[in-house]
Amino acid sequence: MKSLALMLVAAMTLALWFAAPAQAGPTEWQKCAMKADMLVGKFGLCLSRADANVSKGKATDTTAADAKCVMKFSKGWTKVRDKAQEKDPSLGANCGGKMHDSTRDSGQASTLVAYGRSLNDYAELNPGDLSFFTMNSSVISAIASENCVAGGGAYNFVCGIGKADNEEPTSDCCTAPSTYDCYLGSYCAQMAFRYHPDGSPSPDRPSGGWSYENIYEGHTSNTGEALAGGCNGGTGAILWVMGQSSFVDVNQKVALCGTP
Repeated sequence: MKSLALMLVAAMTLALWFAAPAQAGPTEWQKCAMKADMLVGKFGLCLSRADANVSKGKATDTTAADAKCVMKFSKGWTKVRDKAQEKDPSLGANCGGKMHDSTRDSGQASTLVAYGRSLNDYAELNPGDLSFFTMNSSVISAIASENCVAGGGAYNFVCGIGKADNEEPTSDCCTAPSTYDCYLGSYCAQMAFRYHPDGSPSPDRPSGGWSYENIYEGHTSNTGEALAGGCNGGTGAILWVMGQSSFVDVNQKVALCGTP
C-alpha cells in the first residue's frame, strides 16, 4: 500500500508539472540590458586585475593591460548588439535603445574614473558627449574636475554635482588659474594696515598725511583673491606668513603694491 501511495503521488506530481504553463524566457531586449550591465562589470574586473598585476610586481603600470580591457569591452559591446539584431531585427542597431554608443561610452568613462584612470588618456571619450542619463552626477563632476585641474584651474566639486543633476554644463564650476602672489599680497596688506593708503592716521603713522596706491588693502589669506590664489594652505600659506613677517618699512616695495 505504501509503495502504491508513493506511485500515485509521483504520478500526480508529474501530471501537475506537465500541465503547468512553461515560463517565457527573457526577450532579446531584456538580454541586451542584462548583457550591457555584465559587460561594464567585466570591464571593471579587467581593470582591477591590471591593478593587481602592478601590485604583485608583474607589471610596472597598467597602460598595456588597460588598452586590452578597452578593446575587449568595445568588441563585446558590438558583438552583443549584432547578435541581438540578427535574432530580432525590430530592435534596430541600438538593441531597442539599451545599447547606444553614448551608453557604452558613459559606462566606460564611469568605470575608468571609478578605477582611478585619467580620461585624458582616452581622447575618444569627450565628457561633453557623454550621456547624462547613464552616468552618476558625481562621476560627471569628477570628470569635469579632472579636466579643470589639468588646465591649472580650481574646481568646485559640489557646484559640479548640482550642475550635473540639472543637466547643465559643469564648466561654470571651474575657476581659471590664479596669478595672485601670496608673498606680495601679504606684504602689501601688512603695509596697508600699518600705513593707511588714504593718508588717514594709522598705527605706524598716527598723524597721517601721506597717501599712496595699494590694491592689496584689506586682503587676508582666507578671503577673496588671496583665498582663490591658495594663500590659506600649503606653499601659499608659507609665502603669506613670510610676506607678513618680512615687512619693515613703507618705503620698501611700495611701488609694487599699486596697479600691476
